[in-house]
Amino acid sequence: MIRNKLLAAQAIIEKVVEWAGVVTCFLAVPLCLLVVFEVVLRIVGTPTIWSFEVVLMLFGAHYFLLAAFGLKYKSHAVIDIFTAHASRKTNKILQLICYILLFFPFVIGIFYLSIPYALTAWACFETSWSLWGQPLYIVKSVMPIALFLLIIQGIAEVIKIIYPKSEEVKQ
Repeated sequence: MIRNKLLAAQAIIEKVVEWAGVVTCFLAVPLCLLVVFEVVLRIVGTPTIWSFEVVLMLFGAHYFLLAAFGLKYKSHAVIDIFTAHASRKTNKILQLICYILLFFPFVIGIFYLSIPYALTAWACFETSWSLWGQPLYIVKSVMPIALFLLIIQGIAEVIKIIYPKSEEVKQ
């Protein structure tokens, strides 16, 4: 009974993270176009402040929002010197220990700290220090959203460790 509910929750979480990841991937298109635009303007000799700042903000949002997507597809770097020769059961135990003692405390702590950071930016409608004065409150809202997605994907990963599907057992 609980297994079915956890597996259903995992499926919902992974659909949300998949959707967020696919949508976020499309930030790469304006990001690339703006970088090319900025390079051409620098060659001509008339760079702009706004394009440089937008590139920084889009890259930051792209990087942050794809963290959960990367966790889902195991694209983060893994150092497996302790688990390379261990049994499957030992690997699962070590993964659970690392999620519980390292991953969740760190990500939840940063999430907890990022909420007032974003709320303060919204309270004063914070802008950048440059002449353009880009609104920062929108970008600072990306942090808690991305960290929330990372937390729920971490929960999905723990569920996968506890209740592996048949194709995941082979890995």
